[in-house]
Amino acid sequence: MTVLEARGPARAPGLELLGKSGGSGYQDAPGLVRRPDGQTIQVTPLLYQLLDSLDGERSLEQLADELGRRCHRAVTPEDVRCLLEQKLAPLGLLSEADGSAPAVQKVAPLLGLKCKIVVSDPDVTRRITRPFAGLFRAWTVVPVLVAFAVTCWWVLWEQGLASATRQAFDSPGLLLAVFGLTVLSAGWHEFGHAAACHAAGATPGAMGAGLYLVWPAFYTDVDDSYRLSRWGRLVVDLGGLYFNALVVVAVMAVWMVTRQDALLLVVATQLVLMLRQLTPVIRADGYHILADLTGVPDLFHHIGPTIAGLLPMNWGKPQPLRRRARWVVRAWVLVVVPLLVWMLVLAVLLLPRLVATAWVGLQKQGSTLSTSGQAGDLLGVLAATLQTVALVLPVAAVTYQVVRLGRRGGRWLWARTEGRPTARRAMGVAGAGLVALLVWAWWPSGQYQPVRADERGTL
Repeated sequence: MTVLEARGPARAPGLELLGKSGGSGYQDAPGLVRRPDGQTIQVTPLLYQLLDSLDGERSLEQLADELGRRCHRAVTPEDVRCLLEQKLAPLGLLSEADGSAPAVQKVAPLLGLKCKIVVSDPDVTRRITRPFAGLFRAWTVVPVLVAFAVTCWWVLWEQGLASATRQAFDSPGLLLAVFGLTVLSAGWHEFGHAAACHAAGATPGAMGAGLYLVWPAFYTDVDDSYRLSRWGRLVVDLGGLYFNALVVVAVMAVWMVTRQDALLLVVATQLVLMLRQLTPVIRADGYHILADLTGVPDLFHHIGPTIAGLLPMNWGKPQPLRRRARWVVRAWVLVVVPLLVWMLVLAVLLLPRLVATAWVGLQKQGSTLSTSGQAGDLLGVLAATLQTVALVLPVAAVTYQVVRLGRRGGRWLWARTEGRPTARRAMGVAGAGLVALLVWAWWPSGQYQPVRADERGTL
């Protein structure tokens, strides 16, 4: 163990101490440190002071004296040893005995992005997005937001989308153009976050793509924004939505020149994307906006402690969060947890119908794909391919999430019941019950029917 072998414990090479978290919702603002792999970690004030004291020269006794002086409390060498070995070393914040950085693995957050592919490294990202930081000047932001509001009002309440929809669906080329612009705007959204980093005083990292709940998604590494003030972090959070607003204004300008009504569908898709991003249920922009407004970086991490804090036996115990932040997090948990459970149960129950619908749709698209290929209709082939992917993804998403939750929950329960045979047997019985429920929900008994055209699909 590093602490036992090293004469003087030291921080991992390349570890950065970023200071206290600005606008924190905690009673005692935590400290922020960034590992060499780029992951920003939040630690308690006590652990931050200990990290700041590590220089590779001080012994455990000297560290205890220094930490006690900084924190105004009695600290023993054994206390320091415990903090180093049980708190800091598992996080990969200490150097190895030979002075090298420890091998660490980034934490996979709940509902996080998977299968990341880097498209532009941090240096390239900084070069290509820095010129757009000027778009966050007040004399640019205000006119853009006014034009965005006027465009949305005119498209939705004056012009409407009927003619745009008809024109797009009458021409596969225009429909694919709308789809392509929508996909490109999703990447442009990430440019907004990176440019906002520059404007707020932070440094963006890599940009790329990955899978979010098996759906393709773009991402930008903006971990450096954690060291900003609350206002700076909010600028970064809203930067992507602001760039979506720029797309709306630009599309409106092009429409005024070309009068191609199909372009107005891009306005509608941008609004849908923006509303989806604003949801605080998943790790989208709305989630990060709420987290930064309350000063609590990872709301999902507080689900367990918040539910435990609502139990009568925990009333009156000291709370790590401030009163306002605590009530906001409680409200979020009470809304999000039942909603996620309901969505999971609904997805499990509807999976047989999704499978049947996908099977019928795949047969139809296979025929269309064959016909279009023989006729040399490239647009038809592309459209059929996209519809095939859209049919398969929902089934894959539900299956993946059920398997992932089962594995993650099983590992967590197995670790929590170690050394407790009675609890472990109860866990086995509960697991068998869940498997039985899945078999009941998915066993073929007439429920594998495709969705009909005359169904309303109400809740």
